Amino acid sequence: MLAATALLAATATGQVVISEIHYHPVEEPAFNADGTPFLSLTNDVHEFIELQNAGAASVDLSGWSLAGGVSFTFPANTTIAAGAFRVIAKDPARLAAVYSLAVSNVLGPYSGHLGNDSDTIRVLNSAGNPIDAVTYDSDFPWPNAADALGASDRFTGLNSSNYQYKGRSLQRVSVTWPSGDPANWLASPLTGPTPGAAQGATRTIPKPVVVAYSAVQATDGSTVIRSNVAVAVNCTYSATNNLGNPSFTNNALVFNSSSSGLGTLAGSNLVFAANGATAPVIEQDGSGAFTINNKVFLSGSDLVFQGTGTGTVTIAAAISGAGGLTKIGGYGLTLAGASTYTGNTNINYGTLYLGSAGTPGASPLGDTTGGTYVNGNNAALDLNGQSIYTNEPLYLNGYSGNGALTNASTAATWTGPITLQGDSSIGGNVEVP
Repeated sequence: MLAATALLAATATGQVVISEIHYHPVEEPAFNADGTPFLSLTNDVHEFIELQNAGAASVDLSGWSLAGGVSFTFPANTTIAAGAFRVIAKDPARLAAVYSLAVSNVLGPYSGHLGNDSDTIRVLNSAGNPIDAVTYDSDFPWPNAADALGASDRFTGLNSSNYQYKGRSLQRVSVTWPSGDPANWLASPLTGPTPGAAQGATRTIPKPVVVAYSAVQATDGSTVIRSNVAVAVNCTYSATNNLGNPSFTNNALVFNSSSSGLGTLAGSNLVFAANGATAPVIEQDGSGAFTINNKVFLSGSDLVFQGTGTGTVTIAAAISGAGGLTKIGGYGLTLAGASTYTGNTNINYGTLYLGSAGTPGASPLGDTTGGTYVNGNNAALDLNGQSIYTNEPLYLNGYSGNGALTNASTAATWTGPITLQGDSSIGGNVEVP
């Protein structure tokens, strides 16, 4: 099940948050002229933790502590100003030298060391109460590029010696978003960590990331994927809501958001295939506007648009494949892009609006193998100012308020054959040669 639900609910309380974690610095062996080691690099001596005061007032850290993989107690009279940072290092002198910091501005040393695979960091106030905590990982779904440089040089194409004693750190994206959500952490830029300074990228709400996934054959659910068989990829997203809370449930992509304009699903192709006797579905149950920028491929089955929401859905890229579309939801659906799908387009309820095909002579309604059917008195096709010159056959059987075929924008032309299958109406501003 693909669900962008709140999976990671632990939130940071108070004003002070963990803002940067450098758990695996690049530390390549280096030697003095006499062959002795330049440094003992047993326990990543250049690692550090950074705290940020996201509040509007200074905070007294006296008696506060770090716990988990490392231990440290903040000395008396330690404060962190509003909007400022505090750096706690394994080796304050070395860290200050590498990053050109004043040693007096680097706290430490802490005891223990941060695990290179996974570890937990907790911030406790002077009463021992938790203020913030995070359990990070060097593997999916956490950004593994923060594990030194993410991989060996032969995979990254980088030269680790150019990043000696630095590498990349974990940097927090949002001070108000939960610490435990992997989406709230990014690997620092290749320019390196930023102890005592702002992170490389910040957002109020992080972009979502996939936290779990599986891939099975759509026909039988087998995890053994064979050639020429449609694949169902099921993903679970992190707690962020930039996807407008979509979920895949019972072969349906469901939108249920009240935040208009927030939802945009982009990336590579979306493939829709039947799951046994269950047709693939896009369902709008919210009041927000949602745009799918992916190209859509129909794997031999009609794609059904349903739902009781008042929002809208826009397919902004081309639809291809051996299948058709059926609209039974009352919300506004817009199709754009030079589509080539071969099945019929059935509008049984609500209005289907046409967007630009982007290519002269193309149509958002697929090729002319199939036709477009407007069925019933509560269904309509709105040309929306877009002329269709592809000889697409159109079948009308209804007389929705402004016409089963209508045009709410500038004059548009339909050149294909139109068949009236019952009492039907054509609204104004439509030119029919």
